[in-house]
Amino acid sequence: MSEQIRFDLSGSWFDYDVENIATGDQLLANTPEWRGNAAATFTGRGGLDLGVNYRFSSGFPWAAGVFTGEIEPGHTLDANAGY
Repeated sequence: MSEQIRFDLSGSWFDYDVENIATGDQLLANTPEWRGNAAATFTGRGGLDLGVNYRFSSGFPWAAGVFTGEIEPGHTLDANAGY
C-alpha cells in the first residue's frame, strides 16, 4: 500500500454585457464574476485519510423582480480526517 497526495484546482470567470435594455429595467446574471476551489487530500498507509478544501466566490448584485440586493463575497474552508 502506498501514500498518495492529490491537489485539485478549479475556477470560473463569468462576464457579460447586455445592450439595449429598456429604461428602468434591470437585467442581472445573479451569479458571481469569480469562483474558485482548491483542495488537497492525503491517503496514507493503514487507512488514514486527510483532506482540506477552500472555496471562494466574489460578491455580486442580485435582483429578482422588485427585490434587489448585494450578495457578499464568500469563503468556505472545510477539513476532514478519517481512519
